[in-house]
Amino acid sequence: MLAVMHYISVDEAAARAGYHPNHVRRLIRQKAIKADKKAGVWWIHEKDFDDYVARMKELGAEKYNPYRVEN
Repeated sequence: MLAVMHYISVDEAAARAGYHPNHVRRLIRQKAIKADKKAGVWWIHEKDFDDYVARMKELGAEKYNPYRVEN
């Protein structure tokens, strides 16, 4: 069965997570979240973004630790 990919805009992602749109764009550039650029507009993979936000909430203050090792 073919999975249907759901996309959200940068502004929608920022509003959902309480991030600034520029921060979301930085996450895209750093390849922390998956996104596709179509007609000059970034479209973010919804599930990937939701997983990223959940992971950051799970890490809490540890997300700021530069020595943190990712699995």
